Amino acid sequence: RHNADDYDDDDDEDDDEDEDEKFGEHYLGSSNDSIEDHVALLVAQRELFWDHSQRWQGCRFFLTSDSAKITSALEAMSKVPCFSGPFPHGLNAARLVLKESLTTAKDPLGDALRAALLKAEALGLRVMLEVQVKPGAKGEQWLKKIAEQAASMKCIAGVALPQAGCSLSELQPLLTAVRAGGLTPDRCQISLVAPQIEDESEESEDGWTPEFRALHKTDILEATQNILHLDGNIIMEGLPRIPPKEEGGPEDAQSLLDAASHAADCIQELDLASSWNLAVPSGIKFKSKDGPTDEWYKEYLQRWLGAVQCLEQGFFFEAWELPEESEEKHQNSEFAKLLESGWVDLAAEDMVIAPTGGKHTHTFIYLHGFMCDAYSYMAEPEFFYKVKKAKKKKGSKAKDHDDEEWEEYEPHPGLKIVLPTAPNRKITAEGGNEHPSWHDYLTDFDGEGEDDLPHEELEAAAARIHAILDREIAAVGAKNVFLGGASQGSAVSLYSAMTYSKGGLGGVFCAEGHLHSWVEIPPEWVATKTPISVYHGLADTTMPWGKWVEATYQRLIDAGCEVTVTLDEGVEHCDGDREQAWTRAFLANAVRPASVKVVAKKAGKKK
Repeated sequence: RHNADDYDDDDDEDDDEDEDEKFGEHYLGSSNDSIEDHVALLVAQRELFWDHSQRWQGCRFFLTSDSAKITSALEAMSKVPCFSGPFPHGLNAARLVLKESLTTAKDPLGDALRAALLKAEALGLRVMLEVQVKPGAKGEQWLKKIAEQAASMKCIAGVALPQAGCSLSELQPLLTAVRAGGLTPDRCQISLVAPQIEDESEESEDGWTPEFRALHKTDILEATQNILHLDGNIIMEGLPRIPPKEEGGPEDAQSLLDAASHAADCIQELDLASSWNLAVPSGIKFKSKDGPTDEWYKEYLQRWLGAVQCLEQGFFFEAWELPEESEEKHQNSEFAKLLESGWVDLAAEDMVIAPTGGKHTHTFIYLHGFMCDAYSYMAEPEFFYKVKKAKKKKGSKAKDHDDEEWEEYEPHPGLKIVLPTAPNRKITAEGGNEHPSWHDYLTDFDGEGEDDLPHEELEAAAARIHAILDREIAAVGAKNVFLGGASQGSAVSLYSAMTYSKGGLGGVFCAEGHLHSWVEIPPEWVATKTPISVYHGLADTTMPWGKWVEATYQRLIDAGCEVTVTLDEGVEHCDGDREQAWTRAFLANAVRPASVKVVAKKAGKKK
């Protein structure tokens, strides 16, 4: 311990610089916020146990006395067709909601749960047990007995305690009961409901609610460790939410779609979406008196999936089927019914943001980068929107007291966004690890040069994009169709445009990508005068502009292509904020009426 008078600000700055040099700019303990550091520590510790390729992606199942029904339901979920990119293992997880009335003191599992576990194990499903237990001796004993009898089932990889509360003193016996019963941290996560995280009141000095702060409390002076840290494999779950109209929520069909894209924003600092559904809030205005169409519901689902897919540990849909006695039974809460309706298509390879304004006039086909998928853009449709108006809004945390300018966005009328997703594939340069990717990488030169890839895989990706181009050009005409992408998706989109044999396009958008050096530039494509808009960050070390990327685009310029280059200082690879700004800038010009573009060009010449 030191006397405060002994501290020198200059010494602190020197220490910070030394630490940055040793560990990088951001490292555990560098935030000067003990709560933020503790959360980061828990995440880092959990990495020791967690397999990122095995996220929770499935449904909740309510156990009943009908064992045959639950086993049949599990098998049905396991067979739901899924596209490999966003769902590499299909719907791989079942959250089994235990019912105490189906058990006895001698048999805490019960016949229904035992049958479900055996079926899940046979199907290769991962299981999370949802145990409705409250703190207290009775609950601890029941929880331990469940863990003891369930420990032999290898399919069990998690236990959820939604009624356990947030008191560390009350949580500790429950966590101990699970671990003592044999469901140890090396094989089983424990999922707890997180309290409200952020406190936006001016009384809060650090922006955290007292409940969240207490949950992550560690008394360094007393050398005590938080029980969450001692366990090591605890995750936090919460409910994604669309606020009702009276709380500033959506009022019409389009604003509800946008709200669905951001339904998980309120739990973005948590790990798991414990339950979500496709319920439509009351009071929403639809253009048709018949309400939402099937196509609207399909987009609504894709937006919801985009939101919950952003959570690191995954999600569970509210229910495969709700129990008969459920007071709020609704088909939009039952995944089985949604499948029957045709609104759910997890095998879809393309996500779509439908055009607004009543008429489809333009299409932008946008390809994601390596290890990403289209759902990430369904969660942030503002990538493809235009500025609506400027407002003042307080920062998301109370510690940012200063008001900041922020902008609202809305769709470009008539603009359809098509977001293809790449399949999951083994990557040679990463030792065979699987990721969503438009093609394999045979080498990894770590930014020092262009990586090698199987040419036939790039050609296959282009053939898929050509089919989409055919469809969209038939709908709105070639000059109203635009193609683009980011990083790997940028290179694939440029190649696809150049090899499209049926003519030019309205434009090609290339963000933080490059032209493959081995690709020949067809003279007939140059003659189409398809404009190419290039956006790149000068701090990009994955694809460094000056080292080798610039030369690939220079080939296009030398061949006579119309290339416009925008370079941003200090922007690194995969900078989402800049990518979003680039796509908006590109679309703001691309979808303008022709008369406006002509006036703009003339004004530009006068300068």
